[in-house]
Amino acid sequence: MVRVVRKRAALLAALAGLLIAVCQPLPALADGARAAAMAQQAIRAYESGDHVRAAQLYLNAWRADPKTPSYLYSAARAEQASDQPDRAEAHYREFMGKPGADAALIAKANGFLKDLRQARLNAKAGDADQAAHSANPETTAAPPVLVAAPQPAPEGAAPLHLAAWTSLGSGAALGIASAVVYALAANQRSELDKALATRDASGLIVGTTHAAAVAQTSSIDAKRTASLVLGSVGVAAIAAGVWLWLREPPESVAIVPGPGDVGIGIAFRR
Repeated sequence: MVRVVRKRAALLAALAGLLIAVCQPLPALADGARAAAMAQQAIRAYESGDHVRAAQLYLNAWRADPKTPSYLYSAARAEQASDQPDRAEAHYREFMGKPGADAALIAKANGFLKDLRQARLNAKAGDADQAAHSANPETTAAPPVLVAAPQPAPEGAAPLHLAAWTSLGSGAALGIASAVVYALAANQRSELDKALATRDASGLIVGTTHAAAVAQTSSIDAKRTASLVLGSVGVAAIAAGVWLWLREPPESVAIVPGPGDVGIGIAFRR
C-alpha cells in the first residue's frame, strides 16, 4: 500500500511539473500578442502618412518582443520615410546585428544604407554648389541630382493571426491536460470507493487503511484542483486567441498591372 501511495505521489509531482511547463510560456505569449497589436497600429499610422508615429510604434513593438527583429527593421524604414536619416541608419545597423534577422531583410537594409549615404553625398554636393554660386553669382551651376528617399510599405510586421493561433493551440493543450488530470482523479476515486467497499464478515473495512484512504483523498482533491486550474487557463487562452483572430484585418483583393505592364495580376493583402 505504501508503494502505491508513493507511485501516486510521483504521478502528482509529474503533473505539477507539466502544469508549470505549460504555464511558463504564457507571459511571453502575452508580450508577443501586445507587440503584434502595436505593429498593426504602426501599419495603419504608416498608411495614413504618420511615419513618425509608425516608427515609434514599431520601436515599442520591438521592445515588447525583442525576439522579432523585423519590428526594428520596420522602424528604420518608417524613420527613413519621415526624414530621420541618422536614426534610420542606426536602427538598420542594429537590426543587421541581431541574431535571427531575416537574410532578405538584411540585404534590403544594406541597399537602404547605400541610399542614405548617397543622399548625404548629394546634399553635400548641393551645399558646395550653392556656396560657389553665392560667391560668384555669374556662374550658374547645374542643379544637383538628389536621390529621393523611397516611400516603402512597412515590412516585417508579425500578423495578429500568428499570435491568435499560438493562443488557441496553448488553450487546446491546456484543455487536454485538464481532461487527463480529471480522468486520473476520477479513476483514483473509483479505486478508493472499491477499497472502502471491501469489508470482512464483521463489517470492518479491509480493502484499505484509514491513513491510505486519507492520502488518496488528498491526492484526488489535488488532481481536481489542478484540472480546474488547467481548464480555466485553457479557456482564457482560447478566448484571447479568438479575440486576436477577430482583430485581424480582413483580406482584400486588388487588380494590378502584370510584369512589364503586360496583362494583369491579382494581389491579396490585409
